[in-house]
Amino acid sequence: MTPAKNRFAALTTAIVIGCIASACASGSKITPVFEDPAFSGVSYQNILVVAATQTYENRAAYERVMSARLVASGVAAAPLHQVGGGNRPVDRDVIIEAVRVGGFDAVLYTHTAGSQSNISTTTGQTTVDAHRKSDKVVNLFRYDYEEHANPEYVSLATSAVLITELYAVSSKSKVWEARTDLAERDSTALLIEDAVSLLMGALRRAKLLNTKASTPAP
Repeated sequence: MTPAKNRFAALTTAIVIGCIASACASGSKITPVFEDPAFSGVSYQNILVVAATQTYENRAAYERVMSARLVASGVAAAPLHQVGGGNRPVDRDVIIEAVRVGGFDAVLYTHTAGSQSNISTTTGQTTVDAHRKSDKVVNLFRYDYEEHANPEYVSLATSAVLITELYAVSSKSKVWEARTDLAERDSTALLIEDAVSLLMGALRRAKLLNTKASTPAP
C-alpha cells in the first residue's frame, strides 16, 4: 500500500472510531470534578458497583451493565444488587457487608442528581429533581442516600445528570468524582449505555483501573 493510501486508511479508521465513540447522544458529556492528589497513581482491580436510581429495575440494569464493562476491561467487578441481596436499601450496612464478602478494594457509586422527561401528552413536561442532602465531602459509609420519586407517565425522551464517586475501601475516602450530563434518549437502556461508555472512558483516562494488577491500591 502506498503512503498516500496508508494515510487515507488511517484517516478513515479515525473517522469510524470517532463515529463509534460518539454513538452516545449528541451533547452527552462527562466532566471530572474531583481527584484526591493523595491517591495519584493508585488504581483499583476489584470494584463494587453501586447505583441509586428512581427504580430498582433501573438500578439493577445500570449496575449490571457497568460491572460487565469493567470486567471486559480487565478488572474484577460486581453489582451491589447481586452481592448485596437484591432489592435491599442502598445503605451503610449493605455496602459494608458486600465489601467484606467480596473483598473489594473500591466502590463506584453513581446517583442521579436530576432528570427530565418529555411526555407525549397534553401535560407537556415532567421534571424530577433530586438533590443530595449534604454538599460536604462524605465518606463511603454514609446514610444520606437520596430517594427519588417515580415519574407519573412513561416518557418518550429522558435526559439526566449523574454523579459518580469512586471510594477507596482501605481508607473509606473519596478519591475521584465526575458529573455526567446525558442528552435525551428514547429509553432508559440507551441512557445507561451512554452513561457507562462515558464513565469507562473517564476512568481509563484517569488511570483508575488496574487492568494488569501492577499498581494495587494500598
